[in-house]
Parts: sequence; structure tokens; C-alpha cells
Amino acid sequence: MAYTLQAFVAPASGLPAELPPGLRVVVLPGSLVMIPLDTAAREHINVPMLPMTDEGHAELPETLANAARQLSQQSKLIYIEAEFFGGEGGQAAALFDQGRLTGIPCVAPDAINTALRWLGIEVGEHQDEFEAAGLGGRRETDDW
Repeated sequence: MAYTLQAFVAPASGLPAELPPGLRVVVLPGSLVMIPLDTAAREHINVPMLPMTDEGHAELPETLANAARQLSQQSKLIYIEAEFFGGEGGQAAALFDQGRLTGIPCVAPDAINTALRWLGIEVGEHQDEFEAAGLGGRRETDDW
């Protein structure tokens, strides 16, 4: 079964009062919010689908980095993407804080869990940070 996710995730209190046109917020567990980069959002901010896991880029596209910088002016924010099909796939993450990229974007088997830990998500009784944040709630980004 396929799974894709492309989104920004931030503390609920960390996003600007007004989002850029075409973006919307989904409330997640753990005092987090997600801005899914569904087809309409990607078209609006001119971002390719899964540039790191699907297209194999080591760097974020400038339009994506600019959107993350804008959204992270007041707090931490992570950009995440994942793509799996038949048990094969990958995930990537980039960390932003106060409008700046923190470190190097990462493509790794635990990239999303590491990024969620950086945001302060605790596993608790869940299997991992991904589950604790409720990111498995939909199979496709467009379904959020």
C-alpha cells in the first residue's frame, strides 16, 4: 500500500496569524499543527512534489525554503516528506527556527522522527514520534 506525505509541521502557537494564500492548517495531537502541501498548495507556492525523496535532491527547492522561512519567523517549524510503496521508500526533513534553516536537510530512515523530537514531541505510549504526532492519519497528502 502507498503512503505519501509532504507538509510543514509546527507548534500550534508558532504560525503567523495569516498564512500565505493556498495554505491551510490541520490540527494534530501534541499541540502541533500541520500545513499539508497538497496539490493545490504546491501549485500555489510553486513547490515540486517530494523533491527530496522522489526527485532525489539533496537541497530544498528555493520556493520551498522561502515558504518555510516565512512560516517559521515566530518559532520552530519542520518540513517533512515521506514516500513508501510496498515497504520501500524514504523520508526527509528540514528544520527551521526563527526564519532560518537549522542544519542540513536530511534524507534518512528516521528523518521525520528526529525532526519531531527536535520540535519536542515525546513518544509516550506510542510506537514513535510519527505515531504520537498523528501523521499516519491519512495515506496521501491530498487526503488531509
